[in-house]
Amino acid sequence: MKQASRRTTNDKTIIIAKKFFSSLLIAIFCLSFSSCALTQKQIKQKQLDVFSNGQPHVYFNVKLKNKNVANMVLKDFEKYFKIMTGKKLPMNKSLELLPIESRILPKGEKSKGDSFGLQNANIDISEKGILITASTELGVANALYTLLDYWGCRWIMAGELGEVIPKRKTLSLPYGKMAVRLSMDSRVEGSWMCGDGYNQWLWRNRMGRIHWLSSQHYWHYAFPKKDYFKDHPEYYSLIGGVRKPTQLCVSNPKVRELMKKKADEYFSKHPTADSFPMDPADNHFHCQCANCAKLDEAFAGVKHKGANVVTDRVADFANCVAKHLEKTHPGKMVGFYAYANKKLPPRTVKLNKNIFIPYTRDSSCTLHYMPRNSCPTSKEYWTLLKDWMKICDKMYCYEYEPVSWTGSLPCPVYLERAKAIKKQHAIGIKGVITDKGYRADATLFVNRYITLRMLADTNRDPEKELKSMCEAFFGPAGSEMFDFYMEMAKVVESDVVLGFGIAGYEKIFSAKIITTARKELNKALSIAKKRCDSTIIKRVAMVDLAQRYLEAYVAFFNNLQQSDYNSSVKDWRKINSAIDSLSKAGKYYIRSKNAKRRIKSAVMKSLAKKFPKEMRFITRWEIIGPGDNSKMDAFQKAKPLQVKNNKFFLGDKEVEAINHASPEGFVDFSKIFAKKIKNDSFHYGYAYRSFRIENGENVTFKFSSFNPIKIWLNGKLIHSRAGLNADCPDQYSAKGVFKVGENTIVIMVPQYSPTKNWRWGFWLRVIDSKGKHIDINKKTPVNVRKKMEFSLNDTPAKYVVNSSANDKKVLKEAVKQIKTGKLKNLIPHPGFESLSKLSLSTFVVWPPAIRSKVALDNSHTNPGGALVRFTNKKAGSLNRFFKVKPGEKYLLGFECMQQGKGTVHMSVGWRENGNFFDNSLNRVFHQKSTSLSAWKTVAGIVTVPPNADQLVYAISVSGFASNSPGYVDNLFLYKLR
Repeated sequence: MKQASRRTTNDKTIIIAKKFFSSLLIAIFCLSFSSCALTQKQIKQKQLDVFSNGQPHVYFNVKLKNKNVANMVLKDFEKYFKIMTGKKLPMNKSLELLPIESRILPKGEKSKGDSFGLQNANIDISEKGILITASTELGVANALYTLLDYWGCRWIMAGELGEVIPKRKTLSLPYGKMAVRLSMDSRVEGSWMCGDGYNQWLWRNRMGRIHWLSSQHYWHYAFPKKDYFKDHPEYYSLIGGVRKPTQLCVSNPKVRELMKKKADEYFSKHPTADSFPMDPADNHFHCQCANCAKLDEAFAGVKHKGANVVTDRVADFANCVAKHLEKTHPGKMVGFYAYANKKLPPRTVKLNKNIFIPYTRDSSCTLHYMPRNSCPTSKEYWTLLKDWMKICDKMYCYEYEPVSWTGSLPCPVYLERAKAIKKQHAIGIKGVITDKGYRADATLFVNRYITLRMLADTNRDPEKELKSMCEAFFGPAGSEMFDFYMEMAKVVESDVVLGFGIAGYEKIFSAKIITTARKELNKALSIAKKRCDSTIIKRVAMVDLAQRYLEAYVAFFNNLQQSDYNSSVKDWRKINSAIDSLSKAGKYYIRSKNAKRRIKSAVMKSLAKKFPKEMRFITRWEIIGPGDNSKMDAFQKAKPLQVKNNKFFLGDKEVEAINHASPEGFVDFSKIFAKKIKNDSFHYGYAYRSFRIENGENVTFKFSSFNPIKIWLNGKLIHSRAGLNADCPDQYSAKGVFKVGENTIVIMVPQYSPTKNWRWGFWLRVIDSKGKHIDINKKTPVNVRKKMEFSLNDTPAKYVVNSSANDKKVLKEAVKQIKTGKLKNLIPHPGFESLSKLSLSTFVVWPPAIRSKVALDNSHTNPGGALVRFTNKKAGSLNRFFKVKPGEKYLLGFECMQQGKGTVHMSVGWRENGNFFDNSLNRVFHQKSTSLSAWKTVAGIVTVPPNADQLVYAISVSGFASNSPGYVDNLFLYKLR
């Protein structure tokens, strides 16, 4: 029974198996038939189904010889096909599958009249399969990424967070030819400083490169100082009769021959380079020898943005090498920038056919990429570009986006930049170089993505691209994020002209833009938390962190107007905290070190401008100059400043000094010498400061200047920097020793940059061995030209008008105490230093009707720098109340200069519990001199009468016309012991 049972079971199993295999054969036959039927359907529908019914209908047969390209591109295509479909892309030939294959045309061969160049291709789609035809493997790669793009794949940022790969039940392509034609030359795109995966991201967005173009600052790389200068100083610039390794002597025949060899060696070393870079070093120190100067004759007397134009000499040098390369490396190009002192096109030099020129935006507004009536430099940009295009048919553009040196703050110029790319392509620009700096995914990914999309295809609509990106990247929150980015993009409507740097950057973000953008972003955050997956939540949160960084930066400048130093320092900490949050959230969200360095520069400059007193910057100086630096040799030739018999000398020549107090931490020679210098020439200047120290100590000077700078302490040179560098307060340090008694500091700064973005001057403050800042401004000066407060001991009586013999005795003792610092001036900001408006001095203008006629004035030089100007025909006064006690004695007064018929005098009154005393108790002091043009001192000594609790300090004026004003400065009030 058991055996029969087993047999019956086995028979059933066999029957079931036969039925299964029969069904399987029928299924395979049907599937085969279905595949044939699908092909017929494709033909009828005029499309090729690449994937449907859960199965691929193609196999991948693309072969690339370049292993690096193959490993990146072919694996990418396989990877994203599988992510989209869930199925692996077949790699083996099959009768049932159609091929995706490629063909690289032999050099010189065309495909049906098409010349693909380096980056283009054709994709032919038919019932036979998909055939990619290109001249290079880059063209094949761009074709494959075009197919993925057609199916909806997007790489919005480098890295996985930036990938948007849709799930597809079907993939199809229309029959016919799909032409891959990239709008802009990708050979100028680079991934320097942008981290892992960035180069691959460029390829995925069809801006990869195998061959590359460069026109970088290369002279100093081709002729390194360490290799040539010692034995061949004649290869380098002659500056003021001395050879300096700043630029090359391009008229030297040996330099030209050697540069030709350098070019040949360059291409041997870099076979994928299509150009030899021949831009000068990034400075203005060009050779002044007769032969080099002769090359510039066509531009004699012509300056661009204050700089001598050297385009002809650079073009002539480049032509020399380009002509040589025609023989040794046919087809290779030579490049140099239309930049700085080469921004104007050459006048006498016809460019070689193999010269290519990247035209930069260096001297134009970096906010307004398109022509704007309110921004002259934005219009000048396009005018000069067209002038260059008349003489060069290989023109590229060099853009600074984001705006340079902003510490990777969000820079919402993406739509404006996109419009510029469209316009550049329309007028014939071949490609665009982006000086993008460090990678900062969180704050700048939109800029970079939209830029690549437009460079690949300038026919795209920028706003549609932005909207498509938001919908793909942010999902259900896409609409709100689109509104957010559109609101931020309104910054280009601002009339602020942004120069080459971060200065003024905060001004483009109006309160309305910041507030409205925040509302839209908050909506997106709310939607993301409720309806989105973790990836989209992370993306929106990333943007939120970036925006908080910007909001903290803008808040710092808004709050700066409140004039609270400690609060401003706290606001600075908030900016750094926002940077830290970004850095912790993602590896490439921001480069923390660089961001903090750039932000520090902007913040420190602003703090130094607003709070020089609190920060202990040395603001009071004797200024000597300006000297002539037209040959740019002042740093080498300017003589040390000396003091002899209370007079200043440069060499044997006596020079005059201007007593100056800077209203900010920066000592600005351009403003001090404004009436003595020409805007189109270079100069140099000195700053001198003497002071007394009771105890000697080791100190550290903290300083900075964009221009070269020399510093002497007590006649000893403690610092000398010859080059140019972006400046920031406290950027440099120098050690020194203060001796007991008199000390002197001398600063010498030559001007070498014509641009207003880099001011001519310096910051300087000093710290002691414990790291505490020393207030040099409060130290007793030992100036050649005595300041009023410390010259009372000469003949004290002449400074006190209406004074008694007893007053004169009291004054002599007071002067001693003032000199030793035992008496303190009770008036805050006595010289009106560092004040942005008069009300901050705590003095009140009375009556209110004349307030518009009383203002701070920096145009006159007098001890104390800033002063108060009166232009009012009616009577009025500048008042302040001080708490006093009966019987106390006070020395008080000020300096004044009268012009015209106006009068100014000192009136001292008294109050008790807010009530004024009778006018008969008032004391009036006035200047007896009839001189109307010299500074005079009005001073007096008063004794507080019984019951008085307030002294009324009033500077009274009358009769000053607008064309003959009166001035007051250096107020003082000392309580005598």
